[in-house]
Amino acid sequence: MGGDLRESPLYARAMREIGLPQPHRIDGDLTPYRGWINVHPLLADSARRRERWAEASQLLHPWMQSVDQQLFPLKDPLNGQINQRVSRYLSGIDDNPTVFWSVVALNYLIAWCYQVAENYQVMYWKERLMHREVPLNISPDAYPLSDYESIAAYLAPLEQRVLKLTADESSLRWCYHQDGSILFEFSRTLPVDYDAFVSRVDITRSIQFMNDYIGGLIVPQQHDSEGRTTHQIERNLYLPQPNYLALFQGEEIDVTKLEHIHYEQDQQQIFWKTVLSENGSATYDDGSVQFRRTQAGETHISIFGRQQFTLPLFWQVVDLDRYPILKNFLVTHAYTVFFTNTMANFEAVNEGREVRVGRAWNPRAGEADDALDQQSLSTQLIDVVTRVQAFASENLPGKGETLLSQLFTAYKPAPAYIDDDGFCHFQASDDNVSSRKAEEENGLLDMIKSAGSTTQGFWKELYSAIQKDSGIH
Repeated sequence: MGGDLRESPLYARAMREIGLPQPHRIDGDLTPYRGWINVHPLLADSARRRERWAEASQLLHPWMQSVDQQLFPLKDPLNGQINQRVSRYLSGIDDNPTVFWSVVALNYLIAWCYQVAENYQVMYWKERLMHREVPLNISPDAYPLSDYESIAAYLAPLEQRVLKLTADESSLRWCYHQDGSILFEFSRTLPVDYDAFVSRVDITRSIQFMNDYIGGLIVPQQHDSEGRTTHQIERNLYLPQPNYLALFQGEEIDVTKLEHIHYEQDQQQIFWKTVLSENGSATYDDGSVQFRRTQAGETHISIFGRQQFTLPLFWQVVDLDRYPILKNFLVTHAYTVFFTNTMANFEAVNEGREVRVGRAWNPRAGEADDALDQQSLSTQLIDVVTRVQAFASENLPGKGETLLSQLFTAYKPAPAYIDDDGFCHFQASDDNVSSRKAEEENGLLDMIKSAGSTTQGFWKELYSAIQKDSGIH
């Protein structure tokens, strides 16, 4: 149809990772359909950005789609009424520049509002963020167990280099590697019995217990004779680090890692190496976490890592390398805050508290009254309209109930028959449908006019009563 296939994320990834077979041939006619119009790139981009606001998207979808409500009535009456009006306006989007630009502008405005709200939540209201549910997106079979087992040897010389440095007052050591990545080590001793700690805090979930973890999953690959996981692959997402990078369009950190876990009598350690960053947010995010028993029987936690994250465009232009003092201060502050909070998370997990930021999409999934949590915004609007209808029925006798039931009652034809599979079959619309509909609309207009005069009289009488009771003339 003359479109750019690379606009499809699925196709783009398939071509990037698989490609077309060689040799290959195309069997069929590639002539575009007559009258076919592709979606304008601006319209597609604005809609894609708007879709990030799940609640707003859920509300707008039934309003903005073209549908024959005679044959396929919408479930919610209010959605049906709004759809009839909005779809008529949107029908000229390909021919009317005013309609086109108004829709694009609305989409971008909704996306901007969502971005502002999300940035505020990242900075100050993290419990309102939604959990990120993501797939693994790579085949675990692509990596032999030897790839997992070589991670410790890869990290060892890097860790030895940073351990030679003197820790600051926050127990942080760090330096730049020759390629610009950052090597760091942060440690704390918790006054918690080691055996009790490792029984409550699962070493295999150490990365999920770190600060600002918002989503991901773990896929175990190998277990030892005691059933403990020794090899696993994990994808995890964190909020932009430091959080203020969200104000500059900073990406969430999205990385997939191979992980190898060692178990010993007095220590446990997990090693990881990044093999994929879905959004290009990280070049390196490798490291280890060690739980070790101290001589006093307490728990010593040490976190080592090699990291290099992609900065937002603004900070790339600023180029902090030209301001080394400022850059060193920002790096020290960011790592101190992040790992201080991470240590607090380990303590919280030991005490049985939840540390993952954000909230589940439906925390009551599967419960008897689960439907209460799945109400869409449009359903909530229907509830409001129902209350308004009840109020009007009480205050506009004989008018309000009939008026609002006409306004917010969807057309629901009876099926001609229902087949064995439960599908409803309807007769096609006859020539009298349009005339009957016109009569109904004319009657509805008369009803609205009548209700308008009745409503006006009601408010006039109410105003006069208020004046009389308050002594105002």
